[in-house]
Amino acid sequence: MAVHRPAPFRRSIIISASADESRRNLILDKQRNRTVRRIVPIIMFLLVACSERVLAAPPAAQVKSVLILVEGTTDLKNYALGDGRQLATLLGHFDTRHTLKGVNDYVAGEMKRYDLTFYIGFHAANTVPAAFAQDVLSLDNRILWLNTGFQNFSEHYPVSKRFGFSVSHVDSTSIFDAVRFGTKTFNKGEPNLNVVNVSNRQKVTVTAAAISTKRKRELPYIISSGNLTYIADSPFSGAGDSDRYLLFADLLHDFLGQDHEELHAALIRIEDVTPLDDPDRLREIADVLAAKGVPFLVGVVPIYVDPGQGLRVSLSDKPELVDALKYMVHNGATIMMHGVTHQYKGVSTSDFEFWDESTNTPIKGQTAEEIGKRLETGIQEFMKNGLYPVIWETPHYTGSFLLYQTVAKYFSAAMEQRLSLEDFDYSQFFPYIIHRDLFGQRLFPETLGYVPLNPDRKISETHIQNMLRNAKTMLAVRDGFASCFFHSFLDISLLNELVDGIQRLGYTYVDPTSETLWVKTRDRVILTGSQSYEISLQDQYLAEGYFNNKGEVLRRVVSDKRIRGTVSKSIELKEGEVYKAEPVEFRPHEPGIVENLLSGTNRILTRFFSSEPDWHDARVAILWNHYARGAAYNDQASFLAAFRSVNIRVDTIFIGQRPDLKLYNLLIAPYGFIDSLRPADYDAIVRFVEAGGNLITDQKNDLAEELGIRFSPTQLRVRNVRDRMYPEEPVTWRYVELMNKLDIEDVDEVFCQDASTDAPLVIGKAAGKGKVIFFGTRFDPLTQRGTSHYPYILDYVKRYFKLGPVIRRENLEAYFDPGFRHTFSVEDLIKQWVRTGIRRIHVAGWHQYPKYSYDYARLIRLAHANGILVYAWLEPPQVNQMFWTNHPEWREKTRKGDDAPRAWRYSIALTDPRCVDSMAVQFRKLLESYDWDGVNLAELYFESGKGFETPDLFTPMHPSAIREMRSMYGIELTDIFDQNSPFYWKLNQDVREKVIEYRINKLDQVYDRLLT
Repeated sequence: MAVHRPAPFRRSIIISASADESRRNLILDKQRNRTVRRIVPIIMFLLVACSERVLAAPPAAQVKSVLILVEGTTDLKNYALGDGRQLATLLGHFDTRHTLKGVNDYVAGEMKRYDLTFYIGFHAANTVPAAFAQDVLSLDNRILWLNTGFQNFSEHYPVSKRFGFSVSHVDSTSIFDAVRFGTKTFNKGEPNLNVVNVSNRQKVTVTAAAISTKRKRELPYIISSGNLTYIADSPFSGAGDSDRYLLFADLLHDFLGQDHEELHAALIRIEDVTPLDDPDRLREIADVLAAKGVPFLVGVVPIYVDPGQGLRVSLSDKPELVDALKYMVHNGATIMMHGVTHQYKGVSTSDFEFWDESTNTPIKGQTAEEIGKRLETGIQEFMKNGLYPVIWETPHYTGSFLLYQTVAKYFSAAMEQRLSLEDFDYSQFFPYIIHRDLFGQRLFPETLGYVPLNPDRKISETHIQNMLRNAKTMLAVRDGFASCFFHSFLDISLLNELVDGIQRLGYTYVDPTSETLWVKTRDRVILTGSQSYEISLQDQYLAEGYFNNKGEVLRRVVSDKRIRGTVSKSIELKEGEVYKAEPVEFRPHEPGIVENLLSGTNRILTRFFSSEPDWHDARVAILWNHYARGAAYNDQASFLAAFRSVNIRVDTIFIGQRPDLKLYNLLIAPYGFIDSLRPADYDAIVRFVEAGGNLITDQKNDLAEELGIRFSPTQLRVRNVRDRMYPEEPVTWRYVELMNKLDIEDVDEVFCQDASTDAPLVIGKAAGKGKVIFFGTRFDPLTQRGTSHYPYILDYVKRYFKLGPVIRRENLEAYFDPGFRHTFSVEDLIKQWVRTGIRRIHVAGWHQYPKYSYDYARLIRLAHANGILVYAWLEPPQVNQMFWTNHPEWREKTRKGDDAPRAWRYSIALTDPRCVDSMAVQFRKLLESYDWDGVNLAELYFESGKGFETPDLFTPMHPSAIREMRSMYGIELTDIFDQNSPFYWKLNQDVREKVIEYRINKLDQVYDRLLT
């Protein structure tokens, strides 16, 4: 019997309205080739029922204990376990507790401890252990046997005598495509059937029959005898929207003896809403659904990213979109968080987020901490804009078990299909609410799919009719849902047709906020339904809000004092009400009439009369302390380097100078200069800013306070940083920095936060007509390059000040190390290079590892197609990490015989001729394997720190160098740092010169070897 894989159901492969037609068709064709179940997440999620009672858990029944046994072992690579996990998830709809294990681990008599035992076979040649077979024959416990294994059981035990039926073989030729149960008929996605032979009709009851419409053949599908029920295939295999899987899901009520009232709920989800969506379109959809009295969900991606275009847009950047979402909430919408960026390497909504599409596996090396930080970023983005998601949706319904485990700690509920194994094709949909899944979450089902984008309206209408037919079949499940998703860019008349059709079938649209749901992070919560919570604050105010079912504020409360430690509360909410609690760094005040009037007038004038460009040329001056040393010097030099790196000219103003600030639109005031300012200088700088100038300064200082920055006496220890513009890129500083917490206002912009406390580190603040960017710590005390703490300073300047560089773009040259851009797709990188005018790229040639090598061929091919030359960038004495690992005998050494420190490259012995020859062979292999346009041999030297001044870093010290120095010069190389040796370099100038001469000659030899 061929290995089956449950149909992958509808996968959210998102297609935006702006995607080109070929890309859209490619995705849709790819999905059709896989089976009915995987489809685009342009989701309109429909849940069906007659009242809010449908959403609530059924009345408490006696908890049933269930043993689920599957063929083979309890191994997550065992496909039979995938079926077992699907069954276990369905049991989450009922009052059960279950044990899931491989039958190989079964112990004789074990099933006596359970009310019900399931066995699920998988392969045709399936033999169950004797202990289990004997118990099935001899015990009276209730047993349900699914699929294979029964044939072998029938051949080796008196099954026919005991139960009145047996299984003789698997029919794989008749194509059984339907199952009849009474007057109802279901599709059968799995064409194979285990053939049941009835030997004693008085002992058996045939509940359902499998039908081959091709052969006009009918055989038992579900058959019972005494305590045993047998199902002649796995109902999870090939399950589609109108499949016999629905029959099995409904009959679980009877198998478990837990009947539920027949109520059918519907809910529709508007899918893939991003900050780039049309606000008016969203309002129009809200009006249509509100007029029908239909509650709905909105799956929102809070941050839109297009790496190829260098585009990153958050909800905070699009206040009109936020207003439209609030309008939807006012008209019956429930907000869902549909990922954070809905992308891993590609474009938002087209790409996965928690799955690697290139390998079709979970993202390698992803940790729960990384996922959690990402989720917190998304939740915060919603909350700071006054939006409160209460349900999660995994992008494209695809993620690892680690993702599901982590999401369950943040969201009590999700609405989606789920992978039952970490296999893209092993997905499951649910015909009813799963009150507790395998990860502890409540799952709202999505059962009908979506309306695809098609220029031919008739095709779309036909698809809707198919969805309605499937919804009619779903009525066979006594508490089944009709749920689907719909994209905002589709014709709204199609939405009308779909919603009305669902209602005509007898489904009732329901509001998920009638459920008790929660969203929790360490320091914030969102709640629906009365419940208790506990969060932790770190010297922050607690801001609480109560909202009615229209999103209108019922009450706001802010604590009188800052709170440090745990906050525990019990909240009472009426049905449909929402509560939120979060930390804030300031006590907001309600604006007065005059403030509101001025603010509104300013927005109107800006919108309708502003003709200024999006950005201006940056004209920059820096206050330069020529007496600064150490960290203070590094700090000011780093500011200078950051701007000059993009060709922005920076003028220096020295201590004592009287600058003409009218020449500039940006002034940089490093902390090391502030104490040198005279009162007149303060006045001049304040006037400059208040008249419309821009200023950057860092660390707590008098000038910052003069311009309105307020500091708390509380100090933070900062090392892990989260940038609000690039939250998925973790930043960890080498050393801890102390800073005073900032008392900010709600109008201030936060660019960067402490990852542990969310306290602002970098803020933007208005001062008169001008603006200030303030860094709470020193900008960069460690380097003179501006790279150690805040790598995105130029993004802050462009976004907040609207200032940028003027760069010639015709023929730029750049260096590219793939190791620093492993999360970006090659296609998107090429787009970005073309857009920024790069015409020559030097690519690091050292990314070869034991199990992975960078795809240079693909990069070169795409670069050439876009007119970009590609040079191999080599860095001897490094070849690559794999070469260094495989040849310990050729690793460069220190004077103590240890491997030379790997500061930034894996150094090998340039003094060993065999090593150099092998290095040359490796380089030649790399160069001949790909269509390079040239080669760049860069930074060929011996790594030595500060030379003779750093003995423990000094090279070469490889045995080959020691031997050569001894034979050529009579010098013991390892003794040149021994103060008691005649070779001590400080006391023997000749030794020092000979060592330098030797190093130069060896490098010349290496150059000759590589170049010839």
